[in-house]
Amino acid sequence: MIYVGGMLGIGKTTLVDILHKELNIKKYEEDVKGNKVLPLFYSSSEEEKQLKRYPFLLQMNFLLGKVKILDYALKDENALIDRSVEEDRYFALMNKELGRISSLEMEIYDNFYFQFQSLLKERLKEKKNLFIYLKGNFQLILQRIKKRGRSFEIDDSLISYYQFIFSKYDEYVYSTITDMDILTVEVEKEDFLNSEEDRKRIVGRVKEYFL
Repeated sequence: MIYVGGMLGIGKTTLVDILHKELNIKKYEEDVKGNKVLPLFYSSSEEEKQLKRYPFLLQMNFLLGKVKILDYALKDENALIDRSVEEDRYFALMNKELGRISSLEMEIYDNFYFQFQSLLKERLKEKKNLFIYLKGNFQLILQRIKKRGRSFEIDDSLISYYQFIFSKYDEYVYSTITDMDILTVEVEKEDFLNSEEDRKRIVGRVKEYFL
């Protein structure tokens, strides 16, 4: 099981595609296009978020989607996963800190999350698991979010939200992802989007881990 994680826009899906082709491993990605709550979350005002509970609905949507993805992926001998379930919870926690998710909603979320995690860890014991963490500076992440062109993500009013999410991402990943090895890729130094040499180097590091 290979998980590819990191901040919004940093290139997770691109690296998943590269590893999928180079290693011939089945990939599992978040259903962004089919997620009806995601554009509502980004385009709504703070008042609408509070009234319609979009942050809670969005995080539950992602969590339940990840449950489905991992249930299928664990039946395969090898699998590539776009973003870990631990990272899903990070977004819920940060929205709680912003006051967008209530304590009761977080309690409901965590009831599902920890029950799922306990079942997941038992099944993962049979696998060799690697977490590839894509790490980069905030300005590069903003550039990539704008470049990929999802209209609901590129409003300048969202920059402070992205900055808030970015602020604790590294700390959270390294303190929470403790039951599998972490392979850190610093995207400024290993530009797999534009450099064939860097792509080969990263693929080689992943192959070496599983030898």
